[in-house]
Amino acid sequence: MRILYSRVSTSNQSLERQTESEKEYDWIIRDRGISGSIPFFNRPHADKLIEYLESGSVEQIDVHSIDRLGRNLKDILITIEKIHSYDVSIYIKSQGMMTLDKKTGEINPTTKLILSVMGSVSEMERNLISERIKHSLRVKKSRGELVGRKKGSVESRKKFFNKPKSKKIRNYLDKGYSYREISKIVGCGTQLVGKVNQLI
Repeated sequence: MRILYSRVSTSNQSLERQTESEKEYDWIIRDRGISGSIPFFNRPHADKLIEYLESGSVEQIDVHSIDRLGRNLKDILITIEKIHSYDVSIYIKSQGMMTLDKKTGEINPTTKLILSVMGSVSEMERNLISERIKHSLRVKKSRGELVGRKKGSVESRKKFFNKPKSKKIRNYLDKGYSYREISKIVGCGTQLVGKVNQLI
């Protein structure tokens, strides 16, 4: 079984560039609106993918580029290691690179070095974007410009709890689910789960 994994951070972005030659694959994972900061095995497809991996039916997983796996170097390496534990290799299409040597069952040292460098660059880009946003907000604040919600637009408690995600989160909290489990099921960050819990 050959799998293609694709991901975009927002729901209005196209997956077309990442999903060329669809007929070559037995299953195409399309993660829309999923941030690269979310750990790979906390994403919506995870349970089904693990099921296939445990069955031994997966031969290879293809991704367009390493940053589709994640933006955090540690998470990328953990993801690769976990997939390798099932004797499954990842093929990074844009680099033409296979992560696992099927003959030896080990990751090629050169590949590991390249992955570390690429992962570090992805992480650095994410940090730079975050710093630019923070800098922009600081500049606006120093100029006396409005930052965040407009005055008087504070969301009421009732309105917040009437949102579909808030209702789902509250339901799972009442059932004793953990923040991480709820985040995975509902498709939100653990911060939102924590906010709901604090306001209950």
